[in-house]
Amino acid sequence: MHASKYGRDIANLYGNTKRGRTHRHGLEVRLSGTYSAGSYANYARSFREVNAFGMSSVDKAVLTDAAVDPPGYGLPGAVVQDDLARILWLDGFETVERWDSTSGSKLDDINDVDQIFAWWE
Repeated sequence: MHASKYGRDIANLYGNTKRGRTHRHGLEVRLSGTYSAGSYANYARSFREVNAFGMSSVDKAVLTDAAVDPPGYGLPGAVVQDDLARILWLDGFETVERWDSTSGSKLDDINDVDQIFAWWE
């Protein structure tokens, strides 16, 4: 799925009840996993806002160069959504890994948080 050049495009990606993974890097979000007939991969490219929904207790998200606001991981009061280049709402993921593309190292793991707001400036 690709966003148009105009307006505020929003993509919603849904996993299933089996293991799934969400990756966000730059302009693309990928949600992939398995189901009874094989595997699937859903992509959202160039969307300003993406909502990704995990559907099992083992879903994992991997974010590259994303900012988050601990300890609540919601939308920070000082951040205006309209001023951000890209935003991602994660819902129902067991683990979220944050990575730095410059160093290639993992920044942290966020575990057992129901909803996480991540952004890129």
